[in-house]
Amino acid sequence: LAMDANALSGTLPPEIGNLLNLRYLSLPENEFTGRIPGNFGNLNKLRHLILRGNHLDGSIPESITLKENLPMLEQLDLSRQRDITGSMSATHEGIDGGLGGLLPSFSTMDNLVQLDLRYNKLQGPIPADFLQAVDSLIFEYA
Repeated sequence: LAMDANALSGTLPPEIGNLLNLRYLSLPENEFTGRIPGNFGNLNKLRHLILRGNHLDGSIPESITLKENLPMLEQLDLSRQRDITGSMSATHEGIDGGLGGLLPSFSTMDNLVQLDLRYNKLQGPIPADFLQAVDSLIFEYA
């Protein structure tokens, strides 16, 4: 399911979490607001979750950071969340907006190849077990 760079708005429909055979969800560069639905963790065949460049806020749901929920996930892009004026959340001006809270460890996500969390409001220390299970030979370091 790809609907990149449209003007789609509102909150992300939690009903997407019922599409149990979904392998690819790409909704970047739209106008979605609110939180990432926790039931996106039900998408156990999902390989790519790309929500870059929306207006999402709240914390990253634990359900999308665990291998038991998303065992096939290879790419997770939650970068460049903007406030409702369109500004990037991590600017020097301290503009509000973007995903916040503590950085999840993603420690069990052994199929993860790409993780992009740039330009958000994540805080706290990097967990000691951060990306512990990824294969360092295939993980794409930027």
